[in-house]
Parts: sequence; C-alpha cells; structure tokens
Amino acid sequence: MFLYNSNQTIVFYILKSFILCFIVAISITLAFDYFYTLPNESPTENITFYDVLGGSFVSPVIETLIIFILISILGLFIENRNIKAIMVAVFMSYLHSLAVPFWGVISLFSFFVFSISYLVWSEVKIWLGLLSSVSIHFLLNFTSLIYVYIGQFYYL
Repeated sequence: MFLYNSNQTIVFYILKSFILCFIVAISITLAFDYFYTLPNESPTENITFYDVLGGSFVSPVIETLIIFILISILGLFIENRNIKAIMVAVFMSYLHSLAVPFWGVISLFSFFVFSISYLVWSEVKIWLGLLSSVSIHFLLNFTSLIYVYIGQFYYL
C-alpha cells in the first residue's frame, strides 16, 4: 500500500493520503447517519474565515508536534510502526472525542494515517515526516472547515 512507501513524490503521497482520509471520513459519517441520527454538533456561533485558517494551519501543527512527541516516547519501547501509529491514533481520537464524541470516531483513521505518514517520511528526513503529517491534516481540516463556513451562508 502506498502509505508505507516513500519511493514516490511527497506531493502525490500527501494528495493520495488526503483523498483516502476524506473517503473514509465521509463513509463513516454516511454510515453513522444511515443507522443513527447524528446529533447536531455544529458550533453554536458562526465561525469566521479566521477560524477556518486557525483550524487549518494552527491545529495541524500543534497536533503533529504532539504526534511527534508521542511517537518518540513510544519508540523507546515499541519498534512496530503500526502499533505506534494505532496507539497514537487512539489517544488523539480520544482527545477529539472529549470535545465532540463523534469527532473521536471520525478522526481515528485519519490520525492513523497522519502517524504512519510521519513514521514513513521521517525515515528519509524528520522534517519530511512532519511536513507530510501536517499537510495531510491541513487539507482534511481545511476541507471540512470551509464546508462548514460556506454552509453558514447557504443551506448545504
């Protein structure tokens, strides 16, 4: 699978990873919506374009630094990168579920991808690992936040 392969351009890796995360997130949302009534977990106040930028740029950087720290600590005890990525994804998804429970469910796979991308590309260079994780996360957050932002003005 391409997720474990750094023998490609990082741009295509990031785009393919984003598309994979997007498809999985949409699929999970549609499946949950079909079987359950999803609660309205939208912000009670309108978001601004600055919220979109902050959630797209600042959050991925901070969360990637947390991923970096967690993977570094886990690396002292665990060699298997899948196990490290799963543990980090579960922890980060748990943190997201504290804000909004459904966010924890929907973000689990994405955090696995962010962690794997860091682990794969950091074997080439640490900064490439950080860049790949932040970039995938940015694209995913920006896509969802711009949808919410535009949705405030139009019924989507």
